[in-house]
Amino acid sequence: MKIFSDKKKLIQILFGLAFIFLIANLIVNKLTHYHYTPIEKARSSNYINSKFLDALHSYGLENSWIKKERRYRKDDDSLNYKYKVEVPKDLPIALLLDEIEDSLGVNGIAIRTKELEFGGANLLKVYSGDNIKLQAEFNYNENIERDAGTVGIIVNDADQLSSENFQKLIKLPERFAVLLLPSKKTAGLQEQITSAQKEICVLISDETTDLDYKMKAGFSADRIRNSISAIISAYSKAAFFVIDNKSGLYFSPAMKIIKNFLDKGKIKYIMLSDCSFLNSSDANEIKNQFEDFVVKSGSNTKSILSLTTDELNSQILELIKFRKIGYSFVRPSVLLQAN
Repeated sequence: MKIFSDKKKLIQILFGLAFIFLIANLIVNKLTHYHYTPIEKARSSNYINSKFLDALHSYGLENSWIKKERRYRKDDDSLNYKYKVEVPKDLPIALLLDEIEDSLGVNGIAIRTKELEFGGANLLKVYSGDNIKLQAEFNYNENIERDAGTVGIIVNDADQLSSENFQKLIKLPERFAVLLLPSKKTAGLQEQITSAQKEICVLISDETTDLDYKMKAGFSADRIRNSISAIISAYSKAAFFVIDNKSGLYFSPAMKIIKNFLDKGKIKYIMLSDCSFLNSSDANEIKNQFEDFVVKSGSNTKSILSLTTDELNSQILELIKFRKIGYSFVRPSVLLQAN
């Protein structure tokens, strides 16, 4: 009877343990999240070719520079042709390869590159599903260039900014000139501007109110000479001057004296009308006007655009986009040196 009793207790204990394990397993399953890693799907040749061409066009490469050549080798069943891509000298091939890799992504795709010639030809191979899907050879061609112009930018309201916003402006990585209206305040900004690798240009007009630099149409010749001499001396770091050719000062005898001083000092200057402006308060219209201006500066022309700080900040992404396809945004003095 005792043996029977012990067996009964043992069975009860085993059932109890089994029940406890069952409950514990249910709790663990409820709290555990299973993550299934999907098998990477092979990408089609059409997909890879499309992304490849999009990447090349995003850098302004023309279709005539991208050639297809038939392949006659039998070891790569999935590849019937290869690309030969001509690249202008101003565009590093490494940038193109990075763009292609970013465009294709990494899911289901393997990319292999090889430099065939130091600082020159490169070979690209794209694999998916254990098959080669695309092959391209890149070579520099000194006889081709992207149809893109050069734009110089002047920021025309820097002297009206707060100290904080002025610092934000000059710390932008873009290249531009800061237009200053002569005054003791703006003369004190020169060191900060040049230290930030930006240019200074000085506005010659009848808007100046500082007595040392003030010039008006009715002023005597001596007064004009003293004022322009003081301005030239105070703004010795200026890369060039901008003459407001719509002001009363411009149409007065004083302008001949001013130009003589600038010419004798071999100081470069342009007319305010040489600059283009954006004329809208609507964000979309500003973007459209900016794009139109830059596109019209194509065919290797050189243009100067005068922007407010807000206009410049709003077009930073557009600057990057246009620079990518070959447009140059330079300090305006570079354009003056070329003339």
